[in-house]
Amino acid sequence: MIRRAKTPAIAKKLGQKALLREDWEEIKVPLMTELVFLKFEQNQDLKNKLLSMNLAKLVEGNYWHDNFWGNCFCSRCKDIEGQNVLGIILMGVREYFVRIK
Repeated sequence: MIRRAKTPAIAKKLGQKALLREDWEEIKVPLMTELVFLKFEQNQDLKNKLLSMNLAKLVEGNYWHDNFWGNCFCSRCKDIEGQNVLGIILMGVREYFVRIK
């Protein structure tokens, strides 16, 4: 159902209702790292865009209170520094592609 959702917003709502694996907290970062790597490895245009950012710090900014994967900039969270895990993953993937060039 999630894969066939008509929009990303619908997929997200469906995903929020899914039961998580018992080991989700342990595997979510390695899994996201692998998926992000595959996304850029399989799409040369996206890889070129990622590489064109050189050494820029990448921040997954948002307004939906996600201070784990990104950094929320809403008025409620503006004074909380997010962990920006997705930004860190993107920078790591970019570094890998620079090294193997």
